[in-house]
Amino acid sequence: MKPPIKPKLGRPPIGELGRVEGMKVFCAKWGCSTAMLKTAKQKGCAGFYQNRIDPLVVIPFIFNIITAATNLPDGLASWKEVREMNDALISEVKRKEAQKLVMLTSDGKRQAADAMASTFSELDRRDRELPPALAGRSAVEIS
Repeated sequence: MKPPIKPKLGRPPIGELGRVEGMKVFCAKWGCSTAMLKTAKQKGCAGFYQNRIDPLVVIPFIFNIITAATNLPDGLASWKEVREMNDALISEVKRKEAQKLVMLTSDGKRQAADAMASTFSELDRRDRELPPALAGRSAVEIS
């Protein structure tokens, strides 16, 4: 039985996720664009060694670039999910409006203004009229 051969320094490890020779081969295997790889290389990713690319280092680096560049809300992976969430919220509001569970802001302001006008008119009326205990008495008797 032969002893295992030790790989030389700088050689890619053997395995499915081992280093890949060249950007075009990496892009074909992992489905990303060469522009994305060039950006990662320019930003100082450590996964590039001569003409070899280490996917275990490059792929997380690319994902960090993508999430930092898009400023997506937490918990959402793409702008498509953001749009779908917004569409769902809009449809929920429309459903509640149809069921009369929610009213428009303009209607709420109008109803609040009517209620306040009624309240203040009642307060003004109470100020003008005497209370029932004092009604029918003269000014001398009241003071």
